[in-house]
Amino acid sequence: GQLGVRCDALAGDFADQAEALLAHVQAVLEVRPSRATLLQLLVPLAGPGQLSAGLAGLIRTAHLEHPQLLGQLIVTDDTDAADVLAARLQECARDADTAEVRYQDGVRSTRAWVALEATAPQRPWKDGGVYLLTGGTGTLARILAREIATRARGAVLVLAGRRGPDAASRQQVRELEALGAVVELHALDVTDRAAVRRLVLQVQEQHQALDGIVHAAGVLRDGLLLNKSPQALREVLAPKVSGLL
Repeated sequence: GQLGVRCDALAGDFADQAEALLAHVQAVLEVRPSRATLLQLLVPLAGPGQLSAGLAGLIRTAHLEHPQLLGQLIVTDDTDAADVLAARLQECARDADTAEVRYQDGVRSTRAWVALEATAPQRPWKDGGVYLLTGGTGTLARILAREIATRARGAVLVLAGRRGPDAASRQQVRELEALGAVVELHALDVTDRAAVRRLVLQVQEQHQALDGIVHAAGVLRDGLLLNKSPQALREVLAPKVSGLL
């Protein structure tokens, strides 16, 4: 019970922060800045506040839509000293094209993509594994379910989605079963904590295992950030944030 309350509070805090950040971004964009404008998001390295790093997605999207707006996520363990934080912000501002920076034990790191050289890449799926996929009838989950069924012999795929079984999802089941998977369909609202708990317990009791969860649930509310309403933002966040927690 207490864990559920904490999760609900974290989800609410994140949604509030996202709404406030959206309003700030919209205020910046409404004046149509003629030159580059830097927006820095400062987040603690540890504790519940580190979840706010997920807001970087919003400022990345803002930059894609409006290249003049530069977004920067700064994660640091120096959260108590105002003069140190000011120095961090100024240092990062001089390198405004770097989107993500981390300060840990006085060491500055930047995030970058590195090619992984591997002759035999390891995959997370195992033969006979039991996997729960939220958003199970959506496009992303369909791709991943096929990948699991192809790579892992005799895998059990529990597909959970908001919509109940229909003709399209039943066809999906037949295709996965043809690949050797055992497939189940369940109707599930991932924002309903009690329903998620019941399904997880049911899967573990029935199959004596739960080897992985793919959280692919989501709703689509396309539109430019400048025109995005707080309500639409919260509808998009609900399955992603509450569902994850």
